[in-house]
Amino acid sequence: MFTLLELFKNINTTKAYFLGALITANECYIQDNIKYWSVPIRHNPGQATPHELKQHYNFLKVLSRKVNGNILTSDILGNKMGFASGKQGFAVLFTSDLKTNLSSILQASQVILTMNSDIKRSFLIGVFDGRSSLDKNSTTDEIRNIAVDCEDKAGHDIISSILSDFGITPLNQNESRERLEGGRPRKNQLRIPKKYVSEFATNIGFISPLRFKAFKNSFSEIIPYIKNEDSLLPGLKSLSYTQTEDTIEENKLDDLVIKSTNIDNINPILHTYSGIAKPKPEPIVSKGRKLYARNPQTAVNALTLASYKCEIDGNHYTFIRKKNNKPYTEPHHLVPMAFSERFDVSLDVEENIVSLCSNCHNFLHYGRDAKELLNILYPKRKNMLANVGIDIDIDDLYEMYNLD
Repeated sequence: MFTLLELFKNINTTKAYFLGALITANECYIQDNIKYWSVPIRHNPGQATPHELKQHYNFLKVLSRKVNGNILTSDILGNKMGFASGKQGFAVLFTSDLKTNLSSILQASQVILTMNSDIKRSFLIGVFDGRSSLDKNSTTDEIRNIAVDCEDKAGHDIISSILSDFGITPLNQNESRERLEGGRPRKNQLRIPKKYVSEFATNIGFISPLRFKAFKNSFSEIIPYIKNEDSLLPGLKSLSYTQTEDTIEENKLDDLVIKSTNIDNINPILHTYSGIAKPKPEPIVSKGRKLYARNPQTAVNALTLASYKCEIDGNHYTFIRKKNNKPYTEPHHLVPMAFSERFDVSLDVEENIVSLCSNCHNFLHYGRDAKELLNILYPKRKNMLANVGIDIDIDDLYEMYNLD
């Protein structure tokens, strides 16, 4: 298991996320002279759907692997780790010696104040992703504020300072107060007022599917576009006032690979699906985004394996290429390459590339009823994808294509 001390060294976006989460959670448990620090994702029964819980778990599983954190579900953690009967969720655990306390974590986190915006943003996502509450108008679903427990003033000051870099100021700190009818006192809270919630939606965002859904419902008409930002943190989403050029370019990179390469001169070298996962290559960083290379040879293999027919309907009209007399179809990564960060294997494999006619390809990218096509393609590829380490369900695909 990853020790807490390792989080303090060579801080990157993943470590920043966990440091932010540890500060607001401030939960630790001692067993056999080892202190276990918890990053909990905890919900009341029925608050999150099974799919939302599964997605969030999978996103943090990817993150925890990067730091060797131990991720455990609520049924394993139990009451001793804060998951009373009926509570849903999971937690990522780190170990430390008995002397380590919240002050140690806060002291290590001070360095984030001097780091780049991606690390600062990742820290804030960790702060709010698992522990925050969204105060909503029950009639309109409008978010009135975002609150998170923050017991230590030093932690409040660090978070406030970093939020100000993203145009989110001022912040309130609600002093703890006794519950009206007994029970444990409420903890100090840090709140983002209503006037800054839209800045949080566009500049920070959430990994949590449950919390992002609340954002989307609250701002669907005012901030209509969803930004998938897996290149920063797996599962990260924010909102945008406009569809960015980056999003458009990402959707068309598969086309660009083929059009910039004379595929008429590439002969297929694979005549059956291998069923073997390929290692994920190192990404190329361009304009702050991680891009994973597409291999034209893999695309040609996939088109050949599909007999150059549209996999939605083999009778769909297509035309014949000038040079090689093959029917014209286009390769499309069913699980988009933009989501490579969620997987430990390459998505650029024949099992993940479908052959589509031009109309179906554009329909899948831009069509209002694109679910219809996914419902045809997914059952054909589900087992093939799992065989090469790409294990997803249909709801995951809907989310990747921004389909409700």
